[in-house]
Amino acid sequence: MKSRLLFITLFGFILLLGVSDRAAAQVGVSTDARLGITFPVGDLSSDTEGGVVLGANVAVDVLPRLSVYAGVNRHTFRCSGDCGQLGADPRSTGVGAGLRFDFPSPQEAVWWGRAGIVGHQFSSDLVTGDREVGLELGAGVDMPVRGGVKVSPMVGLINHAVAPSLSARYLTFGVGLSYRFR
Repeated sequence: MKSRLLFITLFGFILLLGVSDRAAAQVGVSTDARLGITFPVGDLSSDTEGGVVLGANVAVDVLPRLSVYAGVNRHTFRCSGDCGQLGADPRSTGVGAGLRFDFPSPQEAVWWGRAGIVGHQFSSDLVTGDREVGLELGAGVDMPVRGGVKVSPMVGLINHAVAPSLSARYLTFGVGLSYRFR
């Protein structure tokens, strides 16, 4: 009985993988992973310096040039000395979701802009804040490499509250590697 259940489960999983690739090709599904640098502006800029951003997204086309995306982000910051009340190792982690619009282009490269909401939590070795809702804006260009693989330089701005009188606002510059399922 256990071996039969295991066989059915494995067969179903393999079948699901095959169906999901075909479904992804029809709907238009893509994934990306990003690495970049982040610079605090506003309230954070007095105590912190630039750091590293890591992120990943999944996007689904809803119209020919419009897609819905969702993903995760982690922004780490450095301190020039004492980070003060922020504590050492300040970081902002969370999720985001929004819309991405691809601008018409006669070239193979596709210019795009996106806007969405984020649910981020600012924390350090001293404090752990609540998850706060904020906004993100971004723009970039997808440059084809091979098949469904693209390299995507981008710039973004994220803003969310840290405390009632303190907001986390930072610019990001990065490059992503994306894959579009066919």
